[in-house]
Amino acid sequence: MVKQWKLEKADELQKAFINSPTTAIVNVHGIPAPQMQGIRAGLKDKVTITMTRKRIIARALRNIPGKEKLAELADHMNGETAIIFTALNPFKLYKALETSKVKSPAKPGQTAPCDIFVPAGDTGYPPGPMIGELGKHGIKSGVQKGTIHITKEKLMVKEGEVVAEDMADLLSKLHVEPMELGLDLRAAFEDGIIFLRNALIIDEAAFLNDIMMAQTWAMNLAINKGIMTRETTAPLLSKAYRDAIALASHIAFLTPETAEAILQKANAQCLSLASEIASKDPAALSEEVTAALSAQPAAPASAGTSPEETAEKTEAPPEEDEEKKEEEAVSGLGALFG
Repeated sequence: MVKQWKLEKADELQKAFINSPTTAIVNVHGIPAPQMQGIRAGLKDKVTITMTRKRIIARALRNIPGKEKLAELADHMNGETAIIFTALNPFKLYKALETSKVKSPAKPGQTAPCDIFVPAGDTGYPPGPMIGELGKHGIKSGVQKGTIHITKEKLMVKEGEVVAEDMADLLSKLHVEPMELGLDLRAAFEDGIIFLRNALIIDEAAFLNDIMMAQTWAMNLAINKGIMTRETTAPLLSKAYRDAIALASHIAFLTPETAEAILQKANAQCLSLASEIASKDPAALSEEVTAALSAQPAAPASAGTSPEETAEKTEAPPEEDEEKKEEEAVSGLGALFG
């Protein structure tokens, strides 16, 4: 027969499951009481942490109206388990739990979560047995200003290796705390969805970069397609203005904005025609035009072409090229004088 207090506790938990926007199962294995109290204090304004027997939790999770999927949380209650009730969504809850973790010394038999180093610097110990203990583990040290200083950083335990008893003792003496203690989220429930731990691990910097990249692509697409929005209106108007100026300049449509570009183009075409005339009859040009031609930079000869070849091409250009250049020059004059 089930004891009355267990039934009452299960009913109490079931009401909490019904009323809580987010419910999570966390692992509390290996957290000493003092650290657990500190974690509770740090999270008291964000979450409610409840610890009780697994069978009572499983009983409370059964057949909750509107939240039947909550029962799947029972599949993640391995080892020492606690329940969290919170208004935070699972992603914010995961981040809050990770932030609340505290550093702790390594214990014998624990697996190193990362490479463990002993840093260079002052140990605070006076000259004595500690020098021999450091030397035993291959740590270089010396005495400076009355205390033992480690002269070079040393890798002590590689990631994934088991911490030996003597190593754990030395790391503790040197105040190296490679372990993290905290609530390890296993699964969370919100709006009918079960979120496992791996789904909640997000690289915020990469995620933000993806959003910025998507925004850039969306802007480019909207501008290229001419889609007017609050964000694209200014760029689209600027683009339309530039396109209008380019078109007006191309067809020699005089406006205050295009006059300079059109006159520069006409001047260049006039000089090109004058250059063709000078090649046939230099006396036909006025001194002013001849001076303007002389001020133009000379076109560089093509690589691998001798001066004689260049002169020959200048003196006797093909007939078709002459006609084409003359047509372009006349076209430029027509653009200038209407």
